[in-house]
Amino acid sequence: MRLQISTLAKLISFLLGVAWAFVLLGVALTFFSYFRFSIVDAILFSFLGAIPGLLFVVLLEYILVSLQRFEEMKKQTKLLEELVDRNRRDDLLRN
Repeated sequence: MRLQISTLAKLISFLLGVAWAFVLLGVALTFFSYFRFSIVDAILFSFLGAIPGLLFVVLLEYILVSLQRFEEMKKQTKLLEELVDRNRRDDLLRN
C-alpha cells in the first residue's frame, strides 16, 4: 500500500530539509568565523547561529504535525459518519 502524501506535505518536508541545511550552515559559518578568537567563543556563537534555523525547523514540524492531525481527523470523521448512518439504518429497520 502506497502512502498518500499531499503536495503541501511534500513541500513542507522539502522546506524542512532546507531548514536543517540552514542550521548546519549557520553553525559552520559562525564557528569558523569566531574560531580565530577562541574555541569557547566559536562554540557559543555556533549555538546562537543555529537558533534561526532551529526555529524554522520547529515551525515547519509544527505545521507538518498539524496537517497530519487534520488528515487523521478527516478520516475519523468519515468513519464516525458511516457509523452514525449505519446506526440510523439499523434503528429504522428495527422499528
